[in-house]
Amino acid sequence: MKAQSVRAHLDVAERHLPSRPEPALRALVEGYALARNTSLGDAVVGLSAKLSTRPSALRGVTGEKELARTWARLAKSDDPLDVEPLLHLALDGSPGEVPKRVGALGRRRTDPRISRWIVAAIARGAFTHDDARQAAMVVLYGMGDPTIAPALRAALEDGPARVALTEPFVERALKATRLWGPEGALTETEQAQLARIVGRIDEVEISSGVSAPAPASDAEPLARATRILEDGGDVALAIAALVEAWQARPLASIAERIEAATRLAPPRPPLPRLPREEALRIFFDLEQRGDVGDTPRLVAILHIGTSKEVTARIEHLTTYRADPRIVGGLLQLLSMMPFSATSAYGAYAAAFKALAKLGDARALPRLLAIRASLAGLESVVGGSFLGRFSRDAERLIAALGKEPPLSPRPEEAASLERIDRALGRRVGSADEVEEREASLLAEIYARPDDDDARLVYADWLSQRGDPRGELIALTCPHAPAQGPAAARSREIVATFGHTLLGPLAPAVVPTSAVFERGFVSDCRIASKRTEAAARIVEHPAWSTLRAYSIVEPDCERWADLRRHLARLGVGERIVPRAASDP
Repeated sequence: MKAQSVRAHLDVAERHLPSRPEPALRALVEGYALARNTSLGDAVVGLSAKLSTRPSALRGVTGEKELARTWARLAKSDDPLDVEPLLHLALDGSPGEVPKRVGALGRRRTDPRISRWIVAAIARGAFTHDDARQAAMVVLYGMGDPTIAPALRAALEDGPARVALTEPFVERALKATRLWGPEGALTETEQAQLARIVGRIDEVEISSGVSAPAPASDAEPLARATRILEDGGDVALAIAALVEAWQARPLASIAERIEAATRLAPPRPPLPRLPREEALRIFFDLEQRGDVGDTPRLVAILHIGTSKEVTARIEHLTTYRADPRIVGGLLQLLSMMPFSATSAYGAYAAAFKALAKLGDARALPRLLAIRASLAGLESVVGGSFLGRFSRDAERLIAALGKEPPLSPRPEEAASLERIDRALGRRVGSADEVEEREASLLAEIYARPDDDDARLVYADWLSQRGDPRGELIALTCPHAPAQGPAAARSREIVATFGHTLLGPLAPAVVPTSAVFERGFVSDCRIASKRTEAAARIVEHPAWSTLRAYSIVEPDCERWADLRRHLARLGVGERIVPRAASDP
């Protein structure tokens, strides 16, 4: 199983190199954590040197206080791209601060750059105080990295470091190296793959930290996004530049511009509902492609599948992609609470961890609302489950509210104002699209039996490549009983069923939905009443429903929805609990 995981990370690295070295570095570090191998560590160090991440992470950071804040932010990150600036700052603090900074390096997962940096620092006598030396060795003890044992023994037994170290310290350190065991071995296939990766690392262009500096308009992602939007360029390219700017400086104001620009970008078709293995493969393939334009599509299906599949998606997405738009999908998962078994809690644990890693304080209002909505759910999810969920939510709320958010620098504020003006010139057309769709839907909700209103909407949707448009055209006025049109209708529902539920998705069991003329006509109401479901109790989309079923114990929980559906004349079927069980 371990070998398969190492190969999976090597596959990601090889696929991204040489054009996208950042996700390749993340993959190599993940692989190294599983197989502590010298050659794999050399590849990590070599690619990191090519990337030269330190200048971009620390560019423009001046003054002791701002450097300290930058250190604190980077120290909480699990992103391998932040290791170089961390190491650059580790020895820059006061004598009392250096041991804390060195010790903080140990909370990260095994990274060969950290263990090798510590050994090199010991060898040249860089740790001038006992507390710093002790902190360094504690980190090495915790890592237990066998690949650095020979170099550490050489540093401890000879050279300038030996003079400065006490005998007990040397004895403990030497004893530790003998307990680390042999380094991990790679299979012949993995060795051949790593050799190809090393060759591709050589093809990576040296970053601006080493080569001649690029023009400011191209080197600074925020300035690049500004130029693209002001020149009327591709919104997708501007979004990519804004995401890059947010990764360097996670400002809430940049995240807001990313979301505003995303709303203006041409929509991409939703990902289809497919068998689980195929859906996971497509998800990972799209993620590894690295196109930030795919992020909304990936986030939209983040919560679909088993708890293990959702956990895998979250961990993969937040390991190889840092994007503030992921926050919305994670909050949606926590709000919907699709899993109630204690054994499935890993998906929520992964979501809380990912939100802490992204560190977007804009999530606080939603988190507070989610926490408030937990009252009364004991009968649905159980007290112990709910207690753990509540504790994790409290810890995340405290962590996000602990530090004041970053403020834009003057040059960043100026760029953001220019971006707002450039986006404002494009908002008109986007608003017109939203208003047109809202108007067409209002006609359908007001006259759910009118075929003409649906066919007009179908024409409009078909021009935009939306599958609902084709479904309406195929099934209006009557759904075909058999033949190619019937087969195609079933295929659209099977593929895009969750998307077709639209705003009703939080309150409906997806597999129960029946569609007529492109909209839900019958369904079963979900047992869980989440925050998202409560918000759509009186949504006009319920007007297309002809009948619904509800499990008997859930009737009181959904009393307000039942009253609303009764006013619409929707038929109700109350199902006993035993009859509802599969």
